[in-house]
Amino acid sequence: MKSLMRHPGTALLILALALLAPLSAKDVRHPATGAPAYAFTIPDDWTTQDGGSGNLLILDANRSTIVVILVVASTDPLDKTAKEALEVAHATPVSRKEPTAISGCAGFTWFSTVQNPSNLTLSLEMTIVRIDDAHVASASLIMVPNLASEAEAVARRVRNGLTLVKG
Repeated sequence: MKSLMRHPGTALLILALALLAPLSAKDVRHPATGAPAYAFTIPDDWTTQDGGSGNLLILDANRSTIVVILVVASTDPLDKTAKEALEVAHATPVSRKEPTAISGCAGFTWFSTVQNPSNLTLSLEMTIVRIDDAHVASASLIMVPNLASEAEAVARRVRNGLTLVKG
């Protein structure tokens, strides 16, 4: 062990491995068959449920964060798709829009807020990308206010870990 400690990187590696909690996760695909589709991994304490209309809800254990994903046939411009989705959600006007991509598919993230049935204002980050001429994919990250930074980091890892399986 003494010779291992002579290299400064070794001590850091041993410390990092000792401090890491065991990671446990499960793989998910939505839709379950066909393409295009999402493929991703979620922590074991997160769940998924059918949100209706082709949406899949990905929820953390405390229900303080939700990622809503959808792959749908559409030739509409992304701005039109976003406008319609935000209207259906009764979201506040968009505060900003940023370019982004999922698995190399270009699109945008629109930032807004929505109210839940208890009148709590939730942050909304809705990403929509064009997969091909006939399909779009959306991934919305919805979080309660004052979410602990660790919980937000996990939620962002889940959302940022989404990949698209293309046909």
